[in-house]
Amino acid sequence: MENIQICEIKGGKNKDYPHILSHDGKYIFSCSDRLDTYHPGAKVFYICKHLNKAFFTEVMGEEIYTKYNFHLDEWVFEYEEHEYIARKDDVLLVMYVMSERSIPSDWAWMRSLGTNYGYPIWNAEIDNPQGRLGRVNDLQRIFKNGAASDLLEDCSKKLLGLTDIVTTNVKETDINLGNTRLTFYEQSGDVSITEEVRVQNTIDFKDKYRQILMAVKAKPFVLLAGISGVGKSSMIRTLAYKTCTEKELQYPDRPGNFELIKVKPDWYDSSELMGYTLQREGILRYYPTAFIRFIIKAWRYAQVPFWLCLDEMNLAKVEQYFAEFLSIIETRRFHEGQIYSDAFISKENILSYSNDDPSFWLSLGLENDEVLRQQFLSLGITMPPNLIVMGTVNMDETTHSFSRKVLDRAMTIEMNEVDLNKGLGLADNDWEYPDVYISADFFQGQLQDANTAYNENPDAGRKIIKELEEINSILINSPFRFAYRVRNEILIYCAYNAVLQPPKTTSRKWLFTCLDEMIMMKILSRIEGNENKCGNVIKALLEKIDTKFPESHKKLLQMQIQLNNSGYTSFWN
Repeated sequence: MENIQICEIKGGKNKDYPHILSHDGKYIFSCSDRLDTYHPGAKVFYICKHLNKAFFTEVMGEEIYTKYNFHLDEWVFEYEEHEYIARKDDVLLVMYVMSERSIPSDWAWMRSLGTNYGYPIWNAEIDNPQGRLGRVNDLQRIFKNGAASDLLEDCSKKLLGLTDIVTTNVKETDINLGNTRLTFYEQSGDVSITEEVRVQNTIDFKDKYRQILMAVKAKPFVLLAGISGVGKSSMIRTLAYKTCTEKELQYPDRPGNFELIKVKPDWYDSSELMGYTLQREGILRYYPTAFIRFIIKAWRYAQVPFWLCLDEMNLAKVEQYFAEFLSIIETRRFHEGQIYSDAFISKENILSYSNDDPSFWLSLGLENDEVLRQQFLSLGITMPPNLIVMGTVNMDETTHSFSRKVLDRAMTIEMNEVDLNKGLGLADNDWEYPDVYISADFFQGQLQDANTAYNENPDAGRKIIKELEEINSILINSPFRFAYRVRNEILIYCAYNAVLQPPKTTSRKWLFTCLDEMIMMKILSRIEGNENKCGNVIKALLEKIDTKFPESHKKLLQMQIQLNNSGYTSFWN
């Protein structure tokens, strides 16, 4: 088999960088010093993210030298009667493009390639076969058929023949959850002592992040709604920086506990997030996505909050592409110090995939992680307790409205405040690792039932129920009436906020603030429609809420004005 390499082109937008692709797309011109070794017939995969393209090429053995063009005052080279701008004194190789593929929107290296130069994935003296298998799998997610796919399959088989999977000592622990007996696995052996990290363990009720922290603690699925450009996704990335306590995850360009996935309008099912299977050469192969890899990564660093940002979440219908998550988040339960859920990928499927496909664990980045392999074989790939999913929402003619199924399962926070003076001095996104981190305890709640939340503060609980009953009586003959899920989450949210109050607090102002926030998050977000559907409801709610809940009152006034002006209203506009 010929030598095979990967070369990632990262700087193609710079003016002084040589043209990468010929005018007709037949050739790639590559600096000869970028490749490890090269000779005619060698194969090179080029990843060009700025073009959103990947190329499978063959070295033609032809070298081109650049020259100076006095008229253009540029260094150039010529090929097949076309002239291209180049850098001074470059020696370029001509690579014949055998096939070209678009890079999927959710594609990323399982581990950063970390180099602008050629990375060999096969030659006669190859070393580190496990690491190179990971690169092969990365490419297989782009090249799924054709000659490139066949070559990668051959390469995978040869590397697997050189690979010895390293196993580690694992300690088993059995527990009973209801009528089910579960086995947990932990790494045995020495524990290394890491550098001490300073963590903020308390917050004030007036803390600027308090609402979002308590919302996440009550339900780790939050929608950030607001006009475009107000800083919704920036907020999520900022929180990832402020909670990234693990040094290994503190990447220079972004925190490793943050993942941004851009939703596409053509997502009609869950395969874009949950992965898919293909039958190839008699083997059923599972192809994971960035979403699944991020879940696995979250399990690996269970002590760190992991922030998944679904950008412009309602460009596609959420209940279609996110159906599994919407169901699984409702199965979370707390038992003996652990949070459990149903599985995104069942243990039966994990066993089947791992038995049929020798590269399955490698595709998940778990070739050397016996602990997580055993956990997933025992329980399936379940929802990590440290996973926080946040969707950004813009409402316009290109987006979809949310069904009540989605809204019932999410916390909705509106971000529409705009200060045009903000950020004109220093950068305002706060994308730096802090001296003092926000504790993970603020995000991982243990109150999963309304009874506990109610009985921790019965006086506040009775007040909450009274207010909710009065609001629900207004909604009783409308489609906006809410039930136990909304009640439970309001009780849990208020219970978490109650802990932030100073001892012996007698004022109930904090409680009305929390109720105001939750009326916005869980009740008003459900209201939309024409005059017949919403008119009387909004009018009655305005009379009931008045100034007791100022933010909700202000929002209802906006919705009423919109209804009067256009005959239709919605929380989201």
